[in-house]
Amino acid sequence: MSPVPSPAPTVPSRSRTLLAALVALLAAALLVPGAASAAKVRSLTPWNAQNTYRVEVDLDGRSAPRLKPVAKVDHVRAGQWVRITCQVVGQAAYGSRVWAKVNGLYVPDTYLKTYTDGFIQGVPTCGASDPKPAPPYVPAQPTAPSHATLGLVARAVEFEDVGGSKYGTYKKLYPSTRKDVDGHSINWGTNGCSVPEKLLEVELGYRSWKGKPIAYYSDIFEKSCDRHDFGYRNFGSKADGLELAPTAAGKKAVDSRFMENMNIQCKQKFDRKYVEALQRGICYKVADAFHLAVSRFGGKNYFD
Repeated sequence: MSPVPSPAPTVPSRSRTLLAALVALLAAALLVPGAASAAKVRSLTPWNAQNTYRVEVDLDGRSAPRLKPVAKVDHVRAGQWVRITCQVVGQAAYGSRVWAKVNGLYVPDTYLKTYTDGFIQGVPTCGASDPKPAPPYVPAQPTAPSHATLGLVARAVEFEDVGGSKYGTYKKLYPSTRKDVDGHSINWGTNGCSVPEKLLEVELGYRSWKGKPIAYYSDIFEKSCDRHDFGYRNFGSKADGLELAPTAAGKKAVDSRFMENMNIQCKQKFDRKYVEALQRGICYKVADAFHLAVSRFGGKNYFD
């Protein structure tokens, strides 16, 4: 039997070929990862040139990935959403060596909400050929922060738990030399725990247990005392500060925070629940005494 001949191949029409090509191109475009629409990044996400990231605090802009010199004060503001052009390793700043380029200038990556301590997946590395600000670019003159901004910073520092990062971070960003338009600035001065010298060597014990001198607890509470001094200098009207709450209620709030911070330090220092229960209890008593002293006699240092 002779084989049955195969049918001749059908030649597609030109219009059908063009239609298939267009469909293929359209499908490819829809599947390209980089074609994703811009979005406010709210989780760990690969880099996209159109994505925006939230700024945590006001940040100065630098022309290179290092702290000095500053090219533009308050280049980006807290709460702003910005695009990241590239990232690079630079000078250590606020706990990280990663810098990001935003709007033509470098800012510390620490205060951009990228949801990673390192580089964003797929982000370009900054280099000599990075996009530069379009000419004629002239760095803006340093601008004074508003009194309201300094007030927000002072409240964030005063009412965070002792040992928190805001104290050190904002002290660098808003030093005493950085004044608002009226000439006020945050007062970072402190004289530690001001205990009368004759009381420093008084020992606090319990029955046969020989305790520690007051000076020992004064050292434990040093950071709490620093924040308490900060509160008096910036909320009261006595010192050269912001005078945010020169009222009895303001003083009470600062003193109460002092008490809370000392208790936190007692728990941290004597953290073994049963073995150090006695030492922890005495520490609380000393904190009570310190708090009572500032509550009764601190007015002369808080008010005019």
